[in-house]
Amino acid sequence: MIQRLGLLLAVLWSPESFASFTVGLAQEFSGGTPPVSSSLPWVTATFHDNGDGTVNFILSNPHLSGRENVSKFYFNFDDRLDVNQLSFSVVSTSGIFTGPSVDKGKNAYKADGDGKYDVRINFATGGPPNTFGVGDQLVLRISYTSSIDSSAFGYLSDPAGGHGPFYAAAHVQNTGTAGGDSGWISPLGIAAVPVPETTTMIAGALLLLPFGANAIRFLRKTRVA
Repeated sequence: MIQRLGLLLAVLWSPESFASFTVGLAQEFSGGTPPVSSSLPWVTATFHDNGDGTVNFILSNPHLSGRENVSKFYFNFDDRLDVNQLSFSVVSTSGIFTGPSVDKGKNAYKADGDGKYDVRINFATGGPPNTFGVGDQLVLRISYTSSIDSSAFGYLSDPAGGHGPFYAAAHVQNTGTAGGDSGWISPLGIAAVPVPETTTMIAGALLLLPFGANAIRFLRKTRVA
């Protein structure tokens, strides 16, 4: 029974059962200068299923400070698919910053001393108001030649260099007390949000397990009789 229950839960909680996941970039990995705030994460990225075969990418800077800004953001894509077939469109923005460009290529982009990533988002550099900084948010809709969901982006970088691999990385400029330094930041892991129906399925399955066991006992007794 325990083995079957474990198998059931493993199936129900497969990666495809997640409606979205968030990575919170909260560590500096290159030996550079991290953002000044002790509140974490400095930057967050969420991949959210839209339910129509597309995914919304939501990037925000909840705990950057002063003139600190993200100049580049890196993430990964399922290597079994063709990253060059991804399309990006702006859904919404919050704050004042210059719109970014997007580069795509399988394991084509290295984040300082970390491994290689498939997608790089390039923001303006310098300083406000053009840079992607404190309190800014960007929402992009990502589509593919066929239906995709958020699980297609939950992959680690291809190993290369002395750091990582990570699920995402970002270059933050204008860090330090004088605002003239920079650092490379990454998440510690993934925070996944399950599909609501999955919770219902698991609860229902757990409730039905005793009845299933009783039914099996009844059938066995019937055969013996």
